[in-house]
Amino acid sequence: MAVELAGNDIGFLTAAADLSAKQYYIVKCTAAEAVNVGSSAGEAVLGVLQNDPTSGQPAIVRTTGVSKVIVGTGDLAVGALAQTNASGQAIAAASGDYTIGYCIKGASAGEYAEIVVSPSAGQLN
Repeated sequence: MAVELAGNDIGFLTAAADLSAKQYYIVKCTAAEAVNVGSSAGEAVLGVLQNDPTSGQPAIVRTTGVSKVIVGTGDLAVGALAQTNASGQAIAAASGDYTIGYCIKGASAGEYAEIVVSPSAGQLN
């Protein structure tokens, strides 16, 4: 059973590109009040995209709470800290990476895991 608990969603941001196929991907700010998927593994990110906007449309971003995320290469195990990969997908964090959340339901690549979204203001040591 998938679990999602509403937390803090930011709804006034806009999609900087066509994100219609990127629901539940990890996003970052790319310009004032605009978001796009994470593009560098381990970079600082904002949250998880909750809808599927096209370019210029409102993007709803979960910044805290529980959310599904699409998993990138490898498995994301329960208890792992998650980060973004270069495609905005969730992967296990490593030393020196910024994290996006804590995995509460693991999954394999291409599947949906569930994380407690809690973007880090710092790097994993």
